[in-house]
Amino acid sequence: MNSQDDPSLRELADLQRRHWPAGIPLEPVYPHGEIPITEYLRRWAQVQPDKAAVIFYGTTLSYAKLDAWSDRFAAVLANHGVARGDRVAVMLANCPQFHIVFFGILKLGAVHVPVNPLFKEQEMLYELSDSGAKVLVVLDQLAEMAHKVLPKTSVRTTFFTSFHDLLPDDPTLPVPASILAEASGAGRHA
Repeated sequence: MNSQDDPSLRELADLQRRHWPAGIPLEPVYPHGEIPITEYLRRWAQVQPDKAAVIFYGTTLSYAKLDAWSDRFAAVLANHGVARGDRVAVMLANCPQFHIVFFGILKLGAVHVPVNPLFKEQEMLYELSDSGAKVLVVLDQLAEMAHKVLPKTSVRTTFFTSFHDLLPDDPTLPVPASILAEASGAGRHA
């Protein structure tokens, strides 16, 4: 059944059209054409290399830097045996590393598996097992839980990162205590 056959879906579409803001296209607009999102990053890195792509409490990651660092992360993954189609689990909050890792995974042709950083052990175990992830990128504040769960999964490589890695010395906004907290039992692993 298509949406035109279902009266409730037809009504919803009509409601959306009536309340859609003037001047906003109803269909997606692709300024560089329908190309992969990684190619959009490359294009923006060429067109506006110094423009901020990510700002994190005063740390600015330009499009050029995000493109270059995500290339480097893709290379790190490849050096650890990650290939096209492999699953890479990512258990990060909203931080610059999330963007670097996300684009790096896609550039390699691997599959980004989002893992909610609010998960408890059993949820993390299920997500990692169900996805068949070979690699986990995780916030160091979650290291203790990761160390408990990982032996029960197919994850063979783990990368830990910290909010502190890209937090500026002099933040431009108040930094929540949860971000400033030190990791327990983490240690950096590659």
